[in-house]
Amino acid sequence: MKKSIIPVPVLRPRPKTIWKKPCVKCPSAHYPPDPESLDYKKFYEAGELPASECVFTCAWRPGKLCRGVCDYLGVTEKDL
Repeated sequence: MKKSIIPVPVLRPRPKTIWKKPCVKCPSAHYPPDPESLDYKKFYEAGELPASECVFTCAWRPGKLCRGVCDYLGVTEKDL
């Protein structure tokens, strides 16, 4: 019987720069915050989570970090 090999996803390193403007359809920038975002903001402002744990790569332009969530949390490139 032939065994199938499960491909391992290629993990990209996390970008260190933030887009200058949020995407047109960015949910973090153009819609009310979801409960998870509210928790991240609370923990970030309390100093319980570093900025690098709260921000994520842009889903539409994965070369940099999401501008919408960075603006929402008040994170700058200096914080990273």
